[in-house]
Amino acid sequence: MKRSMMALPLAVFLVVSAATLALAAEIRASSRDRFLDVARSGFERAAEISAEGMASGYFRRNELRELAAAGDIDGAVRFLSDLDGHFRYAISGRLEAGTPPDGPWYFSAAGTELRVRFPLSDAEGGARVGNLVGVVELDALRMLAEAAPGGEVTLVASGGREFAFGLSARITPLPLQALDILLSILIGVAVAAPVGMAARRHARFFYESKGLETIIFLFEQSDRFSAHHSRNVGALALFIGRRAGLRGRRLRDLYSAALLHDIGKISVPTDLLQKPRSLDAGETETVREHPVAGARILDNFWELSHLRDFVLRHHERADGSGYPGGLEGEEIPIESRIIAVADVFEALTGERPYRSRIELAEAFDIMRAEGLDRRLVDLLESGISEFPSFQLPRWARASRA
Repeated sequence: MKRSMMALPLAVFLVVSAATLALAAEIRASSRDRFLDVARSGFERAAEISAEGMASGYFRRNELRELAAAGDIDGAVRFLSDLDGHFRYAISGRLEAGTPPDGPWYFSAAGTELRVRFPLSDAEGGARVGNLVGVVELDALRMLAEAAPGGEVTLVASGGREFAFGLSARITPLPLQALDILLSILIGVAVAAPVGMAARRHARFFYESKGLETIIFLFEQSDRFSAHHSRNVGALALFIGRRAGLRGRRLRDLYSAALLHDIGKISVPTDLLQKPRSLDAGETETVREHPVAGARILDNFWELSHLRDFVLRHHERADGSGYPGGLEGEEIPIESRIIAVADVFEALTGERPYRSRIELAEAFDIMRAEGLDRRLVDLLESGISEFPSFQLPRWARASRA
């Protein structure tokens, strides 16, 4: 009798253990594929952002086009000589005879090497030189090492799985471990399903947020000062947004857009961003192009493209004096108006190498004179004493890590 009473629990134990162990094996196999997808996504984003920056900073420049069109190849090559110093993944740049790609750039692979080809055009992307292309060698191994820092994914010349832009990769297998067996004994069917659903939700969130994490990482490498400024602007924008009544997903989008509001500066030459003196008219115009460049970058990533208008409009002003569109009042998204207030406040009250921080009362007077949304300026001023103790929500703190 005792044996018969134990038979059913033993059978249930064996079935549940076997099912859980099989699930663990499936999760590891699925995790390996998902990890490869995440590595591919980060790698592609790094390459696309680099290509956008190089296109805007070098190959859509009238100077290079005119040199190439005049046949001054040596001068054109000299123009490209500092490209590897401005872009993290650029190894070298050159010109080659050939038909320009139809789009703004074209990636090609040979073994484990990655190249990107550009047409030579004016600043608007037109007037292309018909018989020459710009070619940049990219450090694909470095891009992969930063997209998948654990070393589980490696590029191979042949025999691997399709990866990105014609490259092949191999991923290290993830075998079952003793912990998997132990968990298969302890976990029952009743808890396995919800745990699995939570893991899948976490994986989807991680995959969707990879674009933001990658762009922020690249921004920090190319311009640490602007990236630090953007993180401060993000916290201020979140503080103002809450006081303005934004909630839930709108707050998340506001914070993400604030982190990315200056991402277009990746296409602005570094010497202009770090120039200690005032910019001349031409240099100012170049810097003022960064909202458009930022919107263009976000257009390339579906996970972040809904933020493009917030980034594009963050230098518009409520009185119509801003750029690039000269919009007024409610024509400007409230997210952009909030980012504008946070951006100016942080710039005025933060330490800068060329001046000391400005006192709060003076800063708010300056902000009102700059055509910012007065209601939002008043919201910030009335609550500024609370900001030092303001705590970012957990999801925002994760983005700052």
